[in-house]
Amino acid sequence: MALNYTYLKYKEEHSITNNGATFINYEVTKVNCDSQVTVQRGTIASTKTVTLSFKTDGDFQVTLSNGVDVNQSFQILYYNYLLNSLVTSAESLICGCSTCGDCQECNECQSYLSAFMKAYSFNLLNEPKYSDYLTSLMVDAKCEINETVLCSIMNERVYGTATTKDALLKIIANHYLAFYYKDLRLATDSEESTYIQEKYKFSKISKCIKKLGLFFEDPTPSLPVTLVYSEVKETACCEFVNNGGTLPTTTTLPPLPGTTTTTLPTTSTTSTTTTTLPPVVQCLDGMVIETLYIHSSADLLALPLNYIHPCPELVGGHQCNGSLSEILGNGIFLGESKLNNDDGALSGDMTPLGTFICGDYNNTPSVINPNHAWDSYSRYSRIQIDAAQALDVAQVSGGTLIDFSLAYAANTYQSACASAHTSVTWVRITNLQGEVVYNGCPVGNFAQVDVCNPAN
Repeated sequence: MALNYTYLKYKEEHSITNNGATFINYEVTKVNCDSQVTVQRGTIASTKTVTLSFKTDGDFQVTLSNGVDVNQSFQILYYNYLLNSLVTSAESLICGCSTCGDCQECNECQSYLSAFMKAYSFNLLNEPKYSDYLTSLMVDAKCEINETVLCSIMNERVYGTATTKDALLKIIANHYLAFYYKDLRLATDSEESTYIQEKYKFSKISKCIKKLGLFFEDPTPSLPVTLVYSEVKETACCEFVNNGGTLPTTTTLPPLPGTTTTTLPTTSTTSTTTTTLPPVVQCLDGMVIETLYIHSSADLLALPLNYIHPCPELVGGHQCNGSLSEILGNGIFLGESKLNNDDGALSGDMTPLGTFICGDYNNTPSVINPNHAWDSYSRYSRIQIDAAQALDVAQVSGGTLIDFSLAYAANTYQSACASAHTSVTWVRITNLQGEVVYNGCPVGNFAQVDVCNPAN
């Protein structure tokens, strides 16, 4: 007998409702190329609804069962973080660099290939969801892209180099439109449609796409999107651009069939593009966040000289498995802090990263002083912020003040561990140069830190 349930995706929320009279067990597994990791599991009582949590992108398999003889499964392709990154890149490139082969006013032209990679990957990972829209758009764009590519080849014949920026912009724009219109078509009501428009920043980016000479119309529900190319352009696309080098007094191109000989005057310019990242990105990239719990006075004395406990009155008193937390910077997930210390079994509920919520990993501070016999209850955890995370935090930041917080997994995922602590965690943050920017025991597991100004 089939299970009676409803799976619903609304905006970015995925939920399962049990419509039957008996319970349903569920398990969410992240499927990788060579492994599978269970990221969420539980039981859905009759008439109840559970919301699935995805903290990372990936291919997830949801398996439902009645605990006896019925198993059903379905796939969720969740790549929301990749899509958000693509939209940000599209906004920066399409709206910031819209002229043919001329990007001197733009600081992010070297990101073209990255944006193309994101667009290509997002389509491939979601195959075949967007195939019909993308195929229609690319067929319509064939002539325009062909003209742009031929322009680039001509440029290469003259100067030995070719610019691909204009062609890449058009390809990225076509992918963006395909993703947007497909997701808009799948919206279930006007509220979700508005959400998708805002998520894609369509009001702004669509205007920028039109400046590329691409004019499009909202498709009817039964037809794929049709892209119409404008025949009016502010500047001719096939203007030659010298990307550096020396030309003789005149350069004569061999005539092509159906063309006349073209003579170009001497032009010698050098175009240099430099990207300056916002200060907050530069300060966050490579930053190390350490979380510690010291259980005894002997361990306190064993700390390295540059590890000064900011609240020694909190030494001791922690002995439970409710201290696995997710570290957030302005709400962006940065990593996990593992301070459980009561011999918790490595089994049961897990976080999306596959960490056992109630498990004790026996991670003493031996990494900072391997010559000391650490108390079995003392704990040390460390994460390092990478460049992608730094950019994500910067996008939701107004400056260099960052709100760091610890969200305890036992609360977030409603796991049956001990109550989460709010005042035993020592947080130490250092930048890439090893300078301490924060050293404290944040009240309520929250601290605001100026990441670009080392602590005195």
